[in-house]
Amino acid sequence: MIPIITLLGRPNVGKSTLFNRMTGRQNVLVAKIPNLTRDRQYGHMTIRDQTFMIVDTGGIDEINKRFSEEDMLYKEIGAQVFQAIEEAHLILLIVDARVGIMPGDIYLTKIVKAKKKILYSSE
Repeated sequence: MIPIITLLGRPNVGKSTLFNRMTGRQNVLVAKIPNLTRDRQYGHMTIRDQTFMIVDTGGIDEINKRFSEEDMLYKEIGAQVFQAIEEAHLILLIVDARVGIMPGDIYLTKIVKAKKKILYSSE
């Protein structure tokens, strides 16, 4: 089985850019438009003869969760993200260092810690 690494984060933090760099391709669209990525995108990366499947996800945070019952777009993005979290062996939580830690980052950190799919926790 190929290990699956899921990229998780709020909208527009660079998940798709990182995905493109990790996979060495430009398969995923990158723009400053929130919610451009709506479903899961898959690619492969090889490091030292070990192949990994990389999964790009749409951006989600506590705002998506709050609106998910009212807006089908956010509900569908959320469903795709949570499916990617479940299938992941490891989750890379991507944050935007230019704006600092936001409430959405804290929300996602709690989800990742609960799934125990992280390499390191300060707790």
